[in-house]
Amino acid sequence: MIVWLGCAFLGASYTVEHAEHAVAIDLTLTVNSILDTVIASSSIFAPMLEKPCASVQRALTSQTSLVPYVREVALLPTHGEPCSSALGDAGFLIATPPHLSTGAPAIDLLVATRNKADTPVVTLFVPQQGGGVLYILEGVYFSDVLRTATRMGAAGARLIIQGSGSLTDQGRFAPLPPDVVPERSSHIPRLSRISHASAQWPLDISVTPDPTVFLATYLRYLAVSAAACATLAAMGLVMLRTTFSSRQRLLKDVRAGLRKNQFHLVYQPITDLGTGRWVGVEALIRWRHPRYGTVSPGAYMNEVESSDLIGPLTLFVLRRALAELAQCDLPPRWRLTINVAPSHLATKGAVDELVAIVAAHAQTYDVVIEITERQLLRSSVPVHRALECIRNAGMLLAADDFGSESSNMDLLSRFKFDFLKIDRQFVEHVDRDGMPFVQAILSLARDLGVTVVAEGVETASQAATLQRIGVPLAQGYYYLRPVPIETLSDHLASGRPSQ
Repeated sequence: MIVWLGCAFLGASYTVEHAEHAVAIDLTLTVNSILDTVIASSSIFAPMLEKPCASVQRALTSQTSLVPYVREVALLPTHGEPCSSALGDAGFLIATPPHLSTGAPAIDLLVATRNKADTPVVTLFVPQQGGGVLYILEGVYFSDVLRTATRMGAAGARLIIQGSGSLTDQGRFAPLPPDVVPERSSHIPRLSRISHASAQWPLDISVTPDPTVFLATYLRYLAVSAAACATLAAMGLVMLRTTFSSRQRLLKDVRAGLRKNQFHLVYQPITDLGTGRWVGVEALIRWRHPRYGTVSPGAYMNEVESSDLIGPLTLFVLRRALAELAQCDLPPRWRLTINVAPSHLATKGAVDELVAIVAAHAQTYDVVIEITERQLLRSSVPVHRALECIRNAGMLLAADDFGSESSNMDLLSRFKFDFLKIDRQFVEHVDRDGMPFVQAILSLARDLGVTVVAEGVETASQAATLQRIGVPLAQGYYYLRPVPIETLSDHLASGRPSQ
């Protein structure tokens, strides 16, 4: 009996520790990649160190908007006045800039900046000849990376920057506890913390296993190990797979929801800021679960996009939107925007199905296929060919969430887009310190002949600022929340879009 219990305990401990340590390694590599991506841009800013702030301010702000993950770039010359992409020569978003150094790049974690008291940031200082370049990186990107651990079954995760502090998967800053030790302990089970140290940077990723996962794994081992203590290694793999069975349950519910008509569409208008009229809508999917009520797409879409359900779900949205809009008296040259995942476009026959469905409806409006920018950058050759086929079939293309993660010129040089949708994180602050970033994106889009759409407009101040700087189109709660087809049809019939 003791041997049986002991074998089950050791097997469960090993399985949980091995799984969470693999997660910690993966998160560490992702954080390393973020920092390496930012450092790669330092060659762009280094020549600016030799010039007065007034002469490089515009170029500094413009180039900063194209560097992923970064809120502000500051030039710190050895001799001369510093220059900030956000504040010019008036100072920095952080209270105390780093000391100039000719050594290796250095990172730090700060609890807040001057303009955002409750938003942690990571600073990255890159020494250059004649000074250095200081990057202020949004802490939310690192928190998003850490949340991968919770999606994989962990209780939480933390980024620890040695000598500085820590950032949790919930975006909270905490001072560095005195008992944090980067080296991994040999205690089993590792229910308190599993850490992995970066080989490139003075940082660690700490993953906290979920005790309920360990308990469930232990009970499973008890059930199968009465006559199998000699095969614990093989059974460990089985237990690891069953730990993540929630994904299978979720996809099963989505499949049933499609079959039982639990999904429906809502529509959010896109407004012409020059005339105030609606010029199109974006179709958004909603799930009315029989047990959990309305379920946000964020709770299931990531899993669906990596499964074979993404095709049926996308085709459902397209068919339903075309059928419902046929009931409305739409103005000529309206646009219907549909979100499509690159993973769907990469599947055999996907583009042919999209084209056939659109061709079967005699609509008088344009169909816009909207794809998230960061997914485009990672997509494959079949996706590139699919986009060409979509354009050849007469549909339009939009890049969503531009500026959210991986913006660069390579994206716009490889694809001919009709629309570029500015991520809501820039629109949120456009009436304050975010205007230079929006103006930089707008200028770039104009040069390339691409129409800009601002997403997430929620206030009159944001709408007025966007109109003043020349953004042509916008959508958001300020104009109208997503509504069902009946409400949209009533608005169109009453003439409200000509507000």
